[in-house]
Amino acid sequence: MENFNVLLKLMKECNRFYIYTKESNDFTIMENEINVTNKYLINQYIILQGSILNNGIYKIIASENNKITVTPTMQNEHFSGELYGLNIAPSFLELSNKIDEYQTKNKQTNLRSESFGGYSVSWATGKNGAVAGWKDVFKDDIKDFWQFFADLDFK
Repeated sequence: MENFNVLLKLMKECNRFYIYTKESNDFTIMENEINVTNKYLINQYIILQGSILNNGIYKIIASENNKITVTPTMQNEHFSGELYGLNIAPSFLELSNKIDEYQTKNKQTNLRSESFGGYSVSWATGKNGAVAGWKDVFKDDIKDFWQFFADLDFK
């Protein structure tokens, strides 16, 4: 299952959101459906911005008659804002999944090492001596996607 939080964090880290289309409008979200004017594809990702309850990234699971249905679940709301259709590179999605797997297997801790009863373990540390996080572990992969200017000012 995709972790949309990891994907959004990676986008912010790389200053890259893969914006393909932008739609500024008054939107109504009702039972996970949004009325739209642009055409969107099933499995395409979107970003909502300007919403009070639903800012974030979503994946389209149905698209018909200028209405899209997305996952994960949204709260019903009416707002004025932007809906960005994304065109994310498959390799970027793969990196996001690798980071998610890494984080699932390696829960973040402040401990650098521990030992008890003849057992000892040490965790990798970064330049500053802190335990290495996903940004440290995947820095070489991230640099391939990083861009100087962000294509979206996402808060």
